[in-house]
Amino acid sequence: MRQSRGNSHWIRPALIALLPAMITVALWYPAVWNFWGGLAALLITCGVLALLGEVARHLGKKVERRMIAKNGGKFTTIFLRHGDSTLSASTKAAYHEYLTARSGRPLPDPKQESVNPRTADDSYRGAVDWLLEATRDLNRFPLVYQENISYGFCRNLLGLRGLAACVLAASFAMNTCLTLSSSQPTRCGSRQVASRPECC
Repeated sequence: MRQSRGNSHWIRPALIALLPAMITVALWYPAVWNFWGGLAALLITCGVLALLGEVARHLGKKVERRMIAKNGGKFTTIFLRHGDSTLSASTKAAYHEYLTARSGRPLPDPKQESVNPRTADDSYRGAVDWLLEATRDLNRFPLVYQENISYGFCRNLLGLRGLAACVLAASFAMNTCLTLSSSQPTRCGSRQVASRPECC
């Protein structure tokens, strides 16, 4: 039985990327959290967090495509190639035998792969696609589900590294500005009082 995978691995990377900004607000303006709490509930209701999750997924997919182009294919395809030595020969032979028998898709031998590597890769991708569809039952294959969630989370987090760097830099600049502003005393008549934090 196919079950929904959910999208928590899409939303969590976006929240992590925004974490420096949220911490900055919490440290300098703790009273604002009452407001932010209500706003967060409103945003969730309006689907803004789901939108952030979609953005994270989109950026993660872009990173994935770049990695596939750089490596010459998905790792699942590369590992099944006879010319790749990541897996032992016996393990690879067992995988080929299993996928051929269960999927009904004959996989190429070393000679066929060397003659037409593009067709061989198409066969490997087709076998892996079949395997993904055959293991979607979360009750029978919980480990596959957990590994897919972990992969999606890491991929999307990597895709957000540019945005996260910008948020971190802005938060650092804001913290520096507020720290310097709060440490400069101002005169009120004959007394010195600490100024309120104001962004420079």
